[in-house]
Parts: sequence; structure tokens; C-alpha cells
Amino acid sequence: MGRSGKTILFSRRDDWEAGMRSALRFHHPHFLEFDGIDPDRFDLIVPTTLKDARYFNRNFAHLNHLKAIVPSDEAIDACDQKLEFVRTLAARGFSRYLPAWGDSVDYPYLLKKNVGEWGVGIHVVGGVEAEIACRGELGSGDYLRQQYIEGRTEYTTHLLMASGRNAFMRSVEFGFADPWHVKGKRFQHTFQSPVDHRRYSKLFEEVMNALGFQGFCCFNYKLVDDVPKIFEVNPRYGASMTLFLADAMDRLQELLSGHGKTGIRRWFSRFHNRV
Repeated sequence: MGRSGKTILFSRRDDWEAGMRSALRFHHPHFLEFDGIDPDRFDLIVPTTLKDARYFNRNFAHLNHLKAIVPSDEAIDACDQKLEFVRTLAARGFSRYLPAWGDSVDYPYLLKKNVGEWGVGIHVVGGVEAEIACRGELGSGDYLRQQYIEGRTEYTTHLLMASGRNAFMRSVEFGFADPWHVKGKRFQHTFQSPVDHRRYSKLFEEVMNALGFQGFCCFNYKLVDDVPKIFEVNPRYGASMTLFLADAMDRLQELLSGHGKTGIRRWFSRFHNRV
């Protein structure tokens, strides 16, 4: 489908706006706070913050599957709360794809605040001294203790889930100078490059269905013997999806052009292998 210049509402993200505008030459993006916005002004709505996704669910839910595909608050929480995330996936049979976690995990391990993003609230605990320094966090009950998987290469895969299916998938490889990095604001990658990880499409689709998730999300993981070890799934648009933003918006437009869930299912019946 060709690009037809849709008017798109995104969350206000001053740090992302310039790059996203550059990627959307064929569309008309607006970056605004959702509070007080008239949704009828826009053809497509894409919350890029969890705050705006929840605002959408409270105020614009009638437009889900018409102008947007947005996860429920429950699905957002299932991803955003790290303890609930690993417990749910382990209970659903996905332990093989998670780094080891729990009080018995040996050094080195990550101590991750239950809710947080961009690497904030995450500590690498490599031995007794670091553990002593983190004793307050360890005793708080608000942190996940998770195996640290060493390596300079990490991956992000962006998905658009709709009607229980993966409708769009793009992956990025990141390289880091420090093998003990934590991806986020403190450690900047030395390179990023698109990579083909479609062999994991079915796995990622099954994970998101286990979490009851629809909409845009991004997986963060490393590979161990070609097996993904999933650190987290961000229940929102991820920054590196800007590399593929025009294609993602075209796919969202295609899915919603059928005016509701029936139209989305019809799209999958026609293009079931197209991600």
C-alpha cells in the first residue's frame, strides 16, 4: 500500500521528535500531550509513553482498532512490572528464554528495580562488596535479582501485535565497548545495525499472547547458543524503531483500514506471512 499522508498523533517526546519527523516524510506527525486532545483531528494515534497509553485507555478506548492498537492497562503492567513479567512467563513455560532469576542466582547478577526504564535503577552486582552496597535494595522486595549475561552484543526486536498475531517485526543489533554494560542512559552503544531475527517471530508472538498484549512493543535480549534470553519487553514504541517508522506506520494504516477487529483478521487472512 502506498503512503497517503496520514495525520498521526504521537506522544510528546522532545528527544525523539526530530528523528521521527525525518523518518515520516510522507505523513504528518504531531507530538502532543494527550490530555485535552481532540482525537478526531487525527487518522492514527500512537502513544509512545505509558502515561499516554493509559490515558488513551481511559478516554479514547472506543477508538482502539479504529485509529490505534493500544494494549490494556493490565497488559502494560504485565510487561512494565519486572517481577510480574518473569513470574508470568515462567508459569507459562518460557523459562528457557529468561535469564535465571531469584534469590539463588550467583554472581554476577543484575539487581533491577521492579518498575523503571532506560537502565535507571539497575545495578550490576559482581561480588560481595557490590552486594553489600546494594543491601538496601536487596531487602526492599522491590527489586528483581536476575542473572547477568556477559557480552558486548545485545538485540532489540520491535513488534506490532494485533488480534493475537505478529503483524510487524524489525530487529536491531547493538554493540557495546563494555561487556558489563546495562543498555540505557549510562552506557551508549558503539554501533547499531538492522538484523534479521524473523526466526524468533513465533516465539515472540507466543510470549506476547501469554501476556495478553496488543500494540507496539520491543524485546530486549541477548543470544546464548542462538537462544534468546529475554531481559524485558517494553510495552511501548522503542526508540530504535525510528529506523523503521515509516514502514511501521504503513502497516498500522493497513491493519486499521478495515475498520475494526474484523478488518484486522481479514488482513491476516490475506497476508499471513507478511511481517
